[in-house]
Amino acid sequence: MVYLTDFLLDEVNMNKKYLGIVVDLVNSRKLENERRIFIHNVLNEVLNKTNEEFDNIVLSNFTITLGDEFQGLVEVKEQVIDLLFKLYRELRTHEIVARFGIGYGEMTLPFLKNISIGSDGPAYHKAREAVDRAKKTKKEFCFVVNPKDDDLMEKISSFYVEIFEKMNSKQKDAYLKLLEGEKIERIVEDLDYNDSSLSRLSAGKKQKLDTYLVVLKRCIEGLNKS
Repeated sequence: MVYLTDFLLDEVNMNKKYLGIVVDLVNSRKLENERRIFIHNVLNEVLNKTNEEFDNIVLSNFTITLGDEFQGLVEVKEQVIDLLFKLYRELRTHEIVARFGIGYGEMTLPFLKNISIGSDGPAYHKAREAVDRAKKTKKEFCFVVNPKDDDLMEKISSFYVEIFEKMNSKQKDAYLKLLEGEKIERIVEDLDYNDSSLSRLSAGKKQKLDTYLVVLKRCIEGLNKS
């Protein structure tokens, strides 16, 4: 018989703080079965890819805990912002709307590496508080990490979401390819995209989005100094 404790990462360091992330899918219970199955499959694929790509900072793998919710535990590193917004973009690419709650705090019970079930602590409690507030305020991102920065981080995240949501499908495709490091010439060829339009996207919207992410990363890094 295999027990959950067989997968323990290590004993909890009570002096260390973490970032708990809880994500709720909007209106998923009201969807037809076919769409729910599609979303479940997409979610499994996206979470497996995220756990693998960000393995260096994911301490407890992102796991579906309910049919319309998933959670994970990560290190307090600026790379968390890349993880969060990549998750957001991946879900939106499949027209999945989600509310992200991010909490900062300790863990009181040992956590597992392979699955985010069976542990507990303020990091998850605050993430739950954040996602509940996100549901009430209809924001995509809410933070309970630092009273001095929470409001700023939520406003900047909202600016990011607003710009991204206003992009048409080709602009989003181009932006995602730029993030992956593809050259403009290749993107123009692949998407049959007007070069001047892509240049405006590259110089305008992408620059703003990149700036927002930099500010958010500084807020996360500031937690290590507090």
